[in-house]
Amino acid sequence: MAPSEFKTTGSLITALFERYKTNMQRVAHGILKNADEADDAVQDAMIKIIKNIHMVDDIDSRRCANFVYTIVKNTALDVFRKKQKEMGQMVTNDISDFVNIIGEEINFDVFEPDYGFSEGMQEYLSQLNEMDKDIICLRYGNDFSDEEIGRLLGMKPDAVRKRLSRARKHLAEIIEERGNANG
Repeated sequence: MAPSEFKTTGSLITALFERYKTNMQRVAHGILKNADEADDAVQDAMIKIIKNIHMVDDIDSRRCANFVYTIVKNTALDVFRKKQKEMGQMVTNDISDFVNIIGEEINFDVFEPDYGFSEGMQEYLSQLNEMDKDIICLRYGNDFSDEEIGRLLGMKPDAVRKRLSRARKHLAEIIEERGNANG
């Protein structure tokens, strides 16, 4: 449903939350392994979604689902990192190993994983860390601008552009390496 079909922004937000709440909870709980922390992460994610509600074009679209799940995932990862830091434990810069571990517990189909990419490209993308993968998928799979991606991921547009450039270069290296291995 398009935002124009709702009488108020409040009814749009309510419909969006009702549509995605179960999967938002699954994503957050899969990362945090704690129901209360997952609830808090979903609440924080909803605040970010509300601040960017203008980016919602159709609550039933793949673009909207990816928008919602990316915000929830990154919010939960931020909570996880903060918790680890508070506990004085070492946190790695590459959270992708952790995210891959939780893949067994979460139905990642809710992420609309193909973003319009072929199966082969999905395999290449899986070799990237989560942040780079998110940036490439949001840019090329969902047509988000640097500014929109920056708001979603808490980065400046210039940082998004640099990260996107590096991610594309890394992706090209992965594709070339795989091509050489198969050829």
